[in-house]
Amino acid sequence: DEKYYSAPGEPYHYASIASRINQPSNEVYYACDLKPNCTHLMVKRSQRCRECEHNLSKPEFNPSSIKFKIHQIALRFVPRFRIVKMVSLTSGEFTKVQFSLTNPTEYNLPVELLPLPEDHPSYGKLTTEIKLPGKELVL
Repeated sequence: DEKYYSAPGEPYHYASIASRINQPSNEVYYACDLKPNCTHLMVKRSQRCRECEHNLSKPEFNPSSIKFKIHQIALRFVPRFRIVKMVSLTSGEFTKVQFSLTNPTEYNLPVELLPLPEDHPSYGKLTTEIKLPGKELVL
């Protein structure tokens, strides 16, 4: 009904029974205490803004889509890389940077750290020398 969108809200009206059942974690009595509920996209194709042509909704973010499943599966098998402690890097000095690799699976995972190849576009911009372990690591 259009009147709900254009009329000013009255904050101390009682919330309907259906609205209160949809939020069992909150014991709300007034409509002003209700929180917005997440709703899943119900479209099969993307929608764009008529003025600026930006995507308003994209159907790829559906949990049943292939793209979403590939991303979720990769998170289960790709090792996690984190820098353990931030250090200040000083020019001309040797600095040890500690990082951790975490194996998300229960199986042994061989990992080999390789230097940046010389044909990479960023290779000429390097200003540091990195010493990597010369052998394969097993996580």
